[in-house]
Amino acid sequence: MNRQHIANPTTIEAISKLKPGQTWRKLAVSLGYPASTGASLCNLAHGRAGQFTFDGEQELRRRLSLPPLLPSYTVPACPSCGSVHTGDCHGLQGEVVIVPAGARIVQPKAPSSKPARKRDRIEATRYTERGFSTAEIAEVNREVFDNGRIPSWLWNHPGMAEVLAGEIRRQRALAAQEMDNA
Repeated sequence: MNRQHIANPTTIEAISKLKPGQTWRKLAVSLGYPASTGASLCNLAHGRAGQFTFDGEQELRRRLSLPPLLPSYTVPACPSCGSVHTGDCHGLQGEVVIVPAGARIVQPKAPSSKPARKRDRIEATRYTERGFSTAEIAEVNREVFDNGRIPSWLWNHPGMAEVLAGEIRRQRALAAQEMDNA
């Protein structure tokens, strides 16, 4: 089977429009190719296959200021149903989906049999008002909810000064109350 690249008609038309009044060799040189490429340009202009590869035609189109071509692929018909798609559908009816090159196909996950993990989220606005960055808030959430402890750096953060002052006042009030009761 002959699999030589056939040039796109727009490329052939653009080359043919440039030719009048000059030789193929001069046209090749004017496009930045060696003069010996003139014969290939002539054959390409006359629709002969195999003069340029797909990449070679892309380069020629770039030199002619034409838009690049999208690659095309030959897909054989399905042996079961006769329609054009990849693989064998074994006669199953279904929606045909065209997937772009390089795309990942991900199947939906079945729901988990485990109960959902319930989490309380610390109010982010309280922390942003106190000058915490989103990264610091995320770290506090991770430490508190995943490890069950408050990170030690949290108490040294400038935004926690008022919280610490309130906690110290509360503890002093409790101590004073115990003293009065004793």
